[in-house]
Amino acid sequence: TAANIGAKLVQNAIETRAGGVPATGLSRVVTKVIIFSLGLLVIFHGLGVSITPLLTALGVGGLAVALGLQDTLSNLFAGIHILVERPVGIGDYIRLNTGEEGFVTDIGWRTSRLRDSFNNIIIIPNNIISKSTITNFSLPDKKSAVTIEVSVGWGADLDKAEAALIDVAQKSVNEVRGVLREPKPQVVLSNVSGESFINFIVICHVYEYASRGQVQHEMRKRIYRRLKEEGIQMPMPARAVYIKEEGRHTGA
Repeated sequence: TAANIGAKLVQNAIETRAGGVPATGLSRVVTKVIIFSLGLLVIFHGLGVSITPLLTALGVGGLAVALGLQDTLSNLFAGIHILVERPVGIGDYIRLNTGEEGFVTDIGWRTSRLRDSFNNIIIIPNNIISKSTITNFSLPDKKSAVTIEVSVGWGADLDKAEAALIDVAQKSVNEVRGVLREPKPQVVLSNVSGESFINFIVICHVYEYASRGQVQHEMRKRIYRRLKEEGIQMPMPARAVYIKEEGRHTGA
């Protein structure tokens, strides 16, 4: 009973301090283990059992257990390290250098869980997370930039194309769910150009990284329709073919 009450109090304290972010499974487990351990020591002391020999025996036995459970203990201490340093938290959207990404749903005593965009749960050992390079898209805040590359043909009026893209980007603030009014959307001409096209980059910001895909989808549709309405030339693949005939070269 004391362990359950203590775990609940610790959970409420963590959630209050973190602004409503749920406590992790590891914090509840650690709280219960500490309370149970103290409770057993008090019971033994009350029964007149000497605690010193017991602690010595537990120390020797613990060393043997630690050697046999190195991987499990490595994950346990990695989880504690994550809780203390807080590189990630419950609800954060992260990506590991191994490719896994998603929302952090729990940090347990051995593994952590991510929920990806397909609503699947990815279970990752804590020591893998502690050793990985992590991109946390929720820090320092959840706002994230969205970039959309738009290509126009070499013969297109660049000023007209830029004005059309700026207008679409500014209207998206009111028309596309998730697009922020500040920072203001921007349009820049990319330094990289293809063989038959020139690239613009439309930049806007969203409330959180996870909404980037839907925002890009909606904005691409609006950009395509607007360029078509303005009669702006879209890029077409172009290749030069040379035909050799009777010793002569003919360009086509």
